[in-house]
Amino acid sequence: MTAPLLFACLAVGGALLGLAIAAGPPLWRRWRRPLPRPELLAGAWVMRDVRASALTAAALGELARGEPPAVHALFVGRDHVALRLGGSGGRPPGRWRPDPSGPPGQAWSLSIADLGSDRRLPAGFPAVVTLGRVQECDVLVDLRQARGLVTVDGDETQAVRLLEAIAFELVTNPWSREVTVLLAGFGVDVVLPAPGRVRRAVSAAEAVTIAEAFLRQPQGVLVVIVARPPSAPDLDRLAHLAEDARGAVVVLCTGKAYAARWVVGVGPDGQAQLGPLGLRFESIAGVLATLRGELLLAQGSAVVPATFDPGAPSPGEPVWFAEGEGGTGFQRTVVLRAPAKAEVRVLGPLEVQAPGAVPPDRRPFLAQLVAAAAILPGGLSASLLAEVAGHSAADVVRHLHNWLGAEESGAPRLRDSGGGWRLSPRVRVDWQLFLDLAGGSEPSTERARLTNALGLVRGELFDTAGFTAPVRLALDGAMEDLRARSVHCVRRAAELAMAGGDVAGVEWALRRGLVLLPRMEGLWRTLLLFQSEHQPERVGRTVEDLRAALASMGGEPDAATSRLLARLGWQQPLAPAP
Repeated sequence: MTAPLLFACLAVGGALLGLAIAAGPPLWRRWRRPLPRPELLAGAWVMRDVRASALTAAALGELARGEPPAVHALFVGRDHVALRLGGSGGRPPGRWRPDPSGPPGQAWSLSIADLGSDRRLPAGFPAVVTLGRVQECDVLVDLRQARGLVTVDGDETQAVRLLEAIAFELVTNPWSREVTVLLAGFGVDVVLPAPGRVRRAVSAAEAVTIAEAFLRQPQGVLVVIVARPPSAPDLDRLAHLAEDARGAVVVLCTGKAYAARWVVGVGPDGQAQLGPLGLRFESIAGVLATLRGELLLAQGSAVVPATFDPGAPSPGEPVWFAEGEGGTGFQRTVVLRAPAKAEVRVLGPLEVQAPGAVPPDRRPFLAQLVAAAAILPGGLSASLLAEVAGHSAADVVRHLHNWLGAEESGAPRLRDSGGGWRLSPRVRVDWQLFLDLAGGSEPSTERARLTNALGLVRGELFDTAGFTAPVRLALDGAMEDLRARSVHCVRRAAELAMAGGDVAGVEWALRRGLVLLPRMEGLWRTLLLFQSEHQPERVGRTVEDLRAALASMGGEPDAATSRLLARLGWQQPLAPAP
């Protein structure tokens, strides 16, 4: 197995689309490879149809050359795109032409032959999604043109599957990069390929609270997708959010609603219709369901050197630089090391350090709530607090305030967000620092940033098994996100180390990931494959470590790991846990 294949880079959405549109497939390699759901990585580029996505993006980019029109529907074929407007669109922009087969002034078309080399990424159409197919064409609509609530009614199972497919589209369409998806009432088995752009709420009520807070200071577009019919009060509030003139919040839900502007009806066979627009099509849900286990990955551009320096040092400890400084093998990065007066650590056993006093018997419970406030996208919601504390909620908040204390300005470190409580930005959260380091965009500092991020790992990711059930359930989605982003960081750090000829650095990065996620078998397999090629003398020790990690939880290697162990000549029965 070659090193480039071993550390395949997961392409960033915008860059990949730019390649797909501007240069076409020859400039990037792609292949299909099944990936287990728990290891679905943040930033993995998943597309139902690469060609259709590139053509759609190019067509939307042409629309953006003028004033973006109100696009009700697009029909994307193999070599052409047709659109229907919400009203008279005037003169078509760019290379679009009037379509004589549609209503005069409301139908344009574009052929792939009309597209030159000057293609651009689209802007202004973040909520354009594929709903289905008809006559060999994809049927897309702009959800923001509903200007209100969108409901999916009919067969309950098919309705939920279509909503899952829409969420999938929103986090994979290159033109939807500014969209954040908020799922309410979905099971944790709904895994999407960009967990960093997906939030989760237990109920419609919690989703409303998060959306209302978002709308006060909107950044991008928030698409709220509710899996179960909301209650009447929640439905009214959701409809009000969706009707906001700025179009910053889009709302979809199942069931019937008097306030719905658009209603998608779907039958048990997957046949669907969107009444107001007169569209009939076959739901896309079935196609996307079969795609879930497959990824289209773009090969990274890093060049793997032919030789390695056996004396290359392992980073060992994180390398911290101040502004303007540098170090061997790394570029500069900036990290504040000053002690924080309040700190929450989750990259290991849960730790909360704060200046105030807290009753020892209440500390574990209060630490759970601080973790929720630190990690959940909407903070610690009032509904979650009420569920776990009941009539004692006010007393619990008082204890939290006493523990976390106030800043120099007098402002409390636990702040009322209108629908719950958030931590002040001055409370240091190791996970947020991890994201800041791993999510930077400057290529020259990438390896230093990722090394620093992995250096924050203290042990196995904190375990929520002992948490109260409501808090544990609320954290499930965030924990999934933590794991996916961590794996992405580990693999990217290993790839950069390999590109720099730093064999020890590759193992260090993978080992840091296994400290955080000791039962993530995909990382164990990556480490074993790497060592079998570059450090064969270390394979035996790694196999022992793998077995010990799995045995500690009474587990056994999965099928893929067992096959690899057999191939490497290390297939033995798993020793029983002591």
